[in-house]
Amino acid sequence: MKNGFVKNGLVVVIVLLFVGLAFSPSIFATNRRESDSVEITSKMYGTMGLREDLIKVSKQQFFELENLFDNINRKLDTITTRGQAIKIMHEAIVELNRLGLLPKGMSIKQVQRLVTGGVLNSLSTKFSDRFRMNQESNESENVNCLIIGRTNWTFIRPYPLLLFDFSRISPWLWNNSLLQRLLSITYLLRLLLPFRASTYAYFGERDRLTEYGNVTDDYFKPAGGWVWTIGSNGIQKWKGEFYGNLRYRYLKSVRPDNNNIYWESWDAVGIEDFTGITLNYLGMTAPTVKNSYLGFARQVSFNYSYPW
Repeated sequence: MKNGFVKNGLVVVIVLLFVGLAFSPSIFATNRRESDSVEITSKMYGTMGLREDLIKVSKQQFFELENLFDNINRKLDTITTRGQAIKIMHEAIVELNRLGLLPKGMSIKQVQRLVTGGVLNSLSTKFSDRFRMNQESNESENVNCLIIGRTNWTFIRPYPLLLFDFSRISPWLWNNSLLQRLLSITYLLRLLLPFRASTYAYFGERDRLTEYGNVTDDYFKPAGGWVWTIGSNGIQKWKGEFYGNLRYRYLKSVRPDNNNIYWESWDAVGIEDFTGITLNYLGMTAPTVKNSYLGFARQVSFNYSYPW
C-alpha cells in the first residue's frame, strides 16, 4: 500500500512538472513583453477638459518617438515660414498616430485642427497681435506662436474648463469654417482678459532650505533640451539649459514643530496659454525624462540664467 502511495505521488509530481514546463514559456514571454514596453502619457490641451491617456508602447516605438522629435529639430533649422512649420507639425501628428500616441477618440484631422487651426489663421493672429496688453517683444520671447519642443523639468498645468474652451464639440462643428472662426473669436477674447485662469507651463525651478536664518541648501534646476517657436516676433529658439522667464509661482512650507525651519520653492513659468499635445515618459519630470510637445502658445519666454 505504501509503495502505491509513493508511485501515485511520483506520478502527480511528474504531471505538475510537465504542466509547469508547458506554462513557463508563456509566463516568461509575458514578463518579457512587459519589460520591453514603455508607458507614455499623451495629453491634449484645449479640448473639452484635459484629454489624457496612458499608452503602452514597445521600446522600438519609444525610440521612434525620440527619433521623430530629433528629426523635427533638425528640420526646424532649415525653415523660414509659418506655413513650413505647420507642414512639419501636420506630418508629426500623422507619425504620432502611426505610433498609436494620439489621445483615444481623436482623429488625425481633429488633432491637426486643434494644434494649428482655429486661432492660428492669419486673421485671428493679426487681431490678437493688435491687442497684446502693451507687451513689449524682445529676443527672449515670442507671442501668438507655433511652438515645438522637447525638454525636461517641464510641467504644463491645464486651465479650468470655460464655455469657449470647447474646442471639439463635434466633428461637424469644427468642419464648418464659419463656426470655427466664431469660436476662434471667443477664444481670443479669453486670451485678452487681464485676469484669467490659463494653461501655463513651468520650466525649471529653485528650492531653498533655511534653518534658523541660515540658508543650508539652495538648489537650481533648469529645464534642459530645446524649444522652437515662430510667431509675432519671428523665429525664436532656445537650446541647452534655461528657465521660464514670464513669472514664477512661489511656495513656502514651514516645519510644523519649528517655524525657524522652512522650505521655499520657485517654479519659473515659460509658456502662457498653451493649446496642443504633449507626450511624456510615465508623466514624470525627472532630469533624464524629456517632455515632447507641439501646439500654439499666446506667449513664450525663457532665460539662460535664473531670472529672479
